[in-house]
Amino acid sequence: MTDCDGSGHKLGCWAGGAIESHPRPVAGDAPSISFGPWGSTPCLFLNCNGARFMNESYAGLVLAQSLRQPINKDAGMVGNFAIMDKKYMQYIQKAGLDHGAPNWGFPEGIEEFQQEMESADPAAGTVKVRGLEIANRSMPFMNDIFVGSTVEEVLTNAGLTGDALEAAKASVERYNQMCADGVDADFGKKADLLIPIDEAPFYIATQGTQNLYGPGLNTLAGLCVNGNYQVLTASKNAVIPGLFAVGNCMGERYGNAYNCPSAGNNMGNAMTSGRVAGKFAARS
Repeated sequence: MTDCDGSGHKLGCWAGGAIESHPRPVAGDAPSISFGPWGSTPCLFLNCNGARFMNESYAGLVLAQSLRQPINKDAGMVGNFAIMDKKYMQYIQKAGLDHGAPNWGFPEGIEEFQQEMESADPAAGTVKVRGLEIANRSMPFMNDIFVGSTVEEVLTNAGLTGDALEAAKASVERYNQMCADGVDADFGKKADLLIPIDEAPFYIATQGTQNLYGPGLNTLAGLCVNGNYQVLTASKNAVIPGLFAVGNCMGERYGNAYNCPSAGNNMGNAMTSGRVAGKFAARS
């Protein structure tokens, strides 16, 4: 997203350091990671072929799993989508602290969202709903929501036809059966998150799948360092004298995905790690 070209990472590797090993974290444009106004909520995710593709409660993997899905450019539905029913707030209340998830520090947004969802008319087919991320407080993001009085109707309104439509209907039916059984035999989602999609009206939010391939928010994978931010050798059993890596050049800052339960963790890390490394270097 800038003129950065990875020189810091390259220099560290040329000097004998190493980039952190897999699994490496991922990130992307938050509105594209999430599904419409309700974000990365653990409801039912399907791809453009009508197939379920992940344990939806692993919000940190939404980007990585979404990138692996097909894109049908010939249909109204060009990517992945999430489907919920009248019980949508039960799913939203189960959402975690993830980039792109609903934010409960935005109570007026929750109220507006509920009003817009409750007033959504299945006869309209598509309605506009404001998002639940706290960024909507100052810059509202309006999302298209497909609505229908039956599962087939909402899927059709979202653009699914033919085999994809039949597959999606079957996926919803299987999901509801697993909810009744209390066991997700396909992806292992916890039983308390298995809320059936069986009460009208039904809602669909799409994911900006084509935008997922754009630039990330920050550099996530980097050089392995010790607590003083000295770059470690590839074997991690020694440091490279005089070489430090901080901020975006430093690795192992995140788990398998970028998330921000608090704002500024990337910039805060850069400032803090730079200060700690500088103090250590001054003493050495």
